[in-house]
This record gives sequence, structure tokens and C-alpha cells, in this order.
Amino acid sequence: MHHLASDTTITRHTMMTLLVVMLVTWLPTAILSIFEGSFYDGTIYSFLLDPDTQIRLMLAVPISVLCQPMIRYGCKIVTDYATRNLVPPDQLEERWLPVLERAKVLEHSIWVSIVIGILVAAMAARLMFAELSIIDSSEHLWYAHGGRDGASFTLAGWWYYLVAIPIYQFIMARVLWTYLVWIWVLWRLARTDLQIIAAHGDHMGGLSVLAKGQFGFVIYLFSMTTKVAGLLTLEILNGDLTFEAARVQMLTAVLVGLALVVAPMILFFNDLSDARRRAIIDYATLSTHYGRSFHERWIEGKAPTNETDDKIDASFVADFNVVYETATTIKLFPISLKGLIVTFVTLASPYILIMLTQFSPEQIVARLIDVLS
Repeated sequence: MHHLASDTTITRHTMMTLLVVMLVTWLPTAILSIFEGSFYDGTIYSFLLDPDTQIRLMLAVPISVLCQPMIRYGCKIVTDYATRNLVPPDQLEERWLPVLERAKVLEHSIWVSIVIGILVAAMAARLMFAELSIIDSSEHLWYAHGGRDGASFTLAGWWYYLVAIPIYQFIMARVLWTYLVWIWVLWRLARTDLQIIAAHGDHMGGLSVLAKGQFGFVIYLFSMTTKVAGLLTLEILNGDLTFEAARVQMLTAVLVGLALVVAPMILFFNDLSDARRRAIIDYATLSTHYGRSFHERWIEGKAPTNETDDKIDASFVADFNVVYETATTIKLFPISLKGLIVTFVTLASPYILIMLTQFSPEQIVARLIDVLS
């Protein structure tokens, strides 16, 4: 993905994009709700206190926009590292660099944008009909109200469902497409003859860098679990869902997000497994030779037979044992336990929104202290 090299930080262009998106989505909806008197009335039926809407427009949308430079940054690290260290030189021009060029074309394809736009329009229309069908004649929400002739949208509701929601869905879908392209890139990388170094200090044969490409997508998935938390919170407050049921659904969403982060790393299982098997044989052979030479010289008192054996002393053996331990304990997945924990905590953090429907902030802090103490 060579295009990732051109934009690896949150630039002025990114901030301007975010500003324009907010000016087109949240701000007009808020202004229309103020005009109609439904901006704030102290209940979740007002625009400002609708957790699903506010999380969608004020958190999910900005996070999805801002995570894109992070995605570019992580992907650039991985592709640069793979080009320099993992892919054999004789396979660069034929197998690896064409993959990066193809990924660039796929990600920026106008046809993909058109298809996403059509799907977004269809989903928005379906969502509008679904929302109107569940509103009864007695309900008066900020975006719609019931009546004898059926439910109808307010002006704020029309803007929200015709403009704000489609833009939100389009942004989320574009990032999802980038994720799918990235998985394809990793799949093609796994099909090259990777130059895995058994004695690499990361205990992953030098593949730990691959996890860097997942960080930006973790932030994107965080926006997704935040959206789920907002929706579940609204259902709990409306009495449509119990806390226990919401807890199960939120945990499911977190585990699905975690699986999406970890799944691409499975592509490198065979390479790491083969590298560990070869390392066990190769380094065990070396260990046997060095151990025998050390014993013959320092225990049996035999003179070293060559210059290499002359250097085998206690310090040499101790240093080699460290290398041996590293080479023969390669992890089979290029992701650390710490990375998994951080990812899980990040994706699960929106669960606090659901907990706030049952416990006060003080009670939540007290429970956390009890767990950690």
C-alpha cells in the first residue's frame, strides 16, 4: 500500500474532513431539533439525550474519520518492514510489489464507492421504514411522532435519516473495505517465502511488526462497540432490554471485534510453526556441539580442535543458551498477550455506558478497586 506513505498523521486535511462531516451531519440535525423544540427536554426522547444518536454522530463518526491516518501509519510500517526484511529479494518485483499496487487500486476504486453508496441508500431506506413501523400513535420522539394516520418524521428526523445516517454508514463501510483489502494484503504476504529469523528478539521470528497494522482497525472497531453500547443503553432506558441481556450482547460484540483483529494473524501460523520446528532441530544440533566441545575442553581437559572451539567457554555457552531459548520458543501467532489484553479492554470500555444504567460512577469505581485490590 504505497499510498499510505503520503499521509501517516492526523493532518489538516483530516481535520477539515471531520469538520465538514460534523457540519453536514450533527449540526443541521441539532439546529432543526432546536427549531422544533425537541433538542432538550430532560428525557431520552429529546435529541441531545438520545444516547444512540449522540454516540453515532459525536463519537463513532469522528473516530472513524480520525482512525484512517492511524490505519495508514500502521499499514505503512508493516509494508515497509515486509519489503525490507520479510519478502525475499527475488520475490519483490514478481510477487510482493504488484500486491501493493493492486491494493492501492482496490482501495480507491470508484466502483467500490458506487456500490457502497447504493448499499447505504438501500440500508437507509430500510431503516426509515423500520423506524416508522415501530412508533405507535402516542409516541413523540425528537425524530418522529405517531398519529392517527401513522407515524411520520420530523424535519430533524428527515435530515437525520436521509443525510446524517447515510454519511455515517458510508464512512464506516469505507473503513471496513480498507480492512478487507488489508486482510488480502496480509494473505498475499503469507504466501511469499517469508524470511523468518528464529533467533529474533521478539520471539515471533520477526513478525511482531505485523500487529502494528491492526492498531488503527482496533480504534475503528472501538467505534463499532461504542455504537452497540449506545443502542443497548437506549433499549435499557426504554425498558425494552434487561441489563443481563445487554451484558451478553455487549460481550458478544467485543469478542467479535477481538476475533476480527486476531483472525488475520492466523495466516502466519504455518510459517511460524515451520520456523519453530526447524529451529528446534538446528539450534538443538548447535547446542549439542557447543555443549560437547565445552565438556571436552573444560571437564576432560582436551585441547580445542579448531579456532571456534577455542572460544567456547562458560560465557559463550551462557550467551548461546539465551539464543537457544529464544529460537526454540517462537510463538505461533504474531501477537502478544499484552496486545490481546489491551485490545479487549479497548473494545470493552464502552460497556461502562451500559453499567451507568445500573450503577452510579462511584459504585463502578468502587467495584473496579475491589477487583484490582
